[in-house]
Amino acid sequence: MRFTDLISYQALLEPSKPAIVAGGKIVTFGMLEHAVRSLSGRIHALGLQPGSLVGLSIEVPSRHVALSLALARCGLVSVPYASAATLSQLPPLALGLSDGGLVVGSAAINLVVTDEWFAPSEQPVPDVAIADDADCRVFMSSGTTGTPKPIFQSFGGMDAQAQVVANHHLLAGRVSRILCAMPLKSAWGYRSTIAALANGIAVYFAAGTADIPMTLAAYGCEYLICSVYQLQELVRLQSETMIPLPSLAAVCTGGSLVPAELVRSAQSLLCSRIILIYGSSEVGHSALEVAGMHPWQDGATGFVTPWTEMEAIAEDGRVLPRGETGELRVRSFAQARFGGQPAPDGELPWFYPGDRGSISPDGRLTISGRTVDILNIGGTKLSSERIEHALKRHPMVIDAGVMGVADRQGLTEVRAAVTVRGAVAEAELRSFVATSFPVAAPQMIKIVAAIPRGDTGKILREELRALLN
Repeated sequence: MRFTDLISYQALLEPSKPAIVAGGKIVTFGMLEHAVRSLSGRIHALGLQPGSLVGLSIEVPSRHVALSLALARCGLVSVPYASAATLSQLPPLALGLSDGGLVVGSAAINLVVTDEWFAPSEQPVPDVAIADDADCRVFMSSGTTGTPKPIFQSFGGMDAQAQVVANHHLLAGRVSRILCAMPLKSAWGYRSTIAALANGIAVYFAAGTADIPMTLAAYGCEYLICSVYQLQELVRLQSETMIPLPSLAAVCTGGSLVPAELVRSAQSLLCSRIILIYGSSEVGHSALEVAGMHPWQDGATGFVTPWTEMEAIAEDGRVLPRGETGELRVRSFAQARFGGQPAPDGELPWFYPGDRGSISPDGRLTISGRTVDILNIGGTKLSSERIEHALKRHPMVIDAGVMGVADRQGLTEVRAAVTVRGAVAEAELRSFVATSFPVAAPQMIKIVAAIPRGDTGKILREELRALLN
């Protein structure tokens, strides 16, 4: 059964139950279903061929979800608008839909979605036969090391991802209200939202990280999904405001290294159950664990899931034994189409997420850092993320970004950009890092207004490099 059918079924069972809540407005499952039926009729009447790409520049979460579901029912491919640079990598868009803000300029047809679109329509609801391998959604990679690349999710893959993510939701316990802090145009945010709705769980959205505590408290949300950076910001906010969050039962985070001290702070200020996720837009969630259930291991990100194959390989391509560190590669039955490495006929291609790590004999994944972010400092290899975490432990540092830059002799020079909450000397910060990593104290530390980050909180490395050169 399609994920769209599952959401329709929830509307049939409990039409008055909240489905999406954002900006103080509640959209029930019944309201969502009526909107999807109306929108799918209007869109189908445009005469677009199944498989056509449709750009979406819709900021209101309920409308974004409704339009995405309507496009899926018409056999069309939704493409959340990111930038002109990312659209240039795609075939021409047949249609661009916006809410009056940013217009998707490369589309053959551009339409502004108004309130009238969501009113009852006389247009017949389409009944389109859709193959499992037909494209359904285009996600963009994080773009941390350059221009984001398109990732095509099929209908069958989306059905499978909805089930996979729903299994992860179960780790939070019996919840009925999820706050998703990840944007809908991200793979994690969209898959989490679809999985929740398909299982009758209401999804709440905050206006920004600063709005998360009030949203959690006001609506009694039991489960929070957020990036590591968002969790860091939330912990900082809670340490200052201490808003009571009695309903919050679990927090799920991932996307980068999770420091042990962040987990401990989150358990103290938010809730005791912190779920760690490792995954990617291309393959989905590949490993997870509940923090504290096993002895803490620096860089631990979870146990490889049963539906995922993961290996660490050496520089010459050899598969390394369990426990040895190398470049990771991963594949899953639910993965999206990303143009990975060639594979024998009948096999899925491997995806190389750009991380180094090891897999223990019992299947626990430990990340040592991003391949491109591993710094070789006088023979010592160290992830730039670990230096960033060391900087952020200083009481005056709010955020930090670290890169290795080759000096005139070709040796790696560690440079850092930081945002601070008051006056602090560069020498003090350098000395502070040296207590943890003597060989990795940054030779240059630049105070900036903000660290360049993408929608999911990951540092945009090329923009950071421009700041530090």
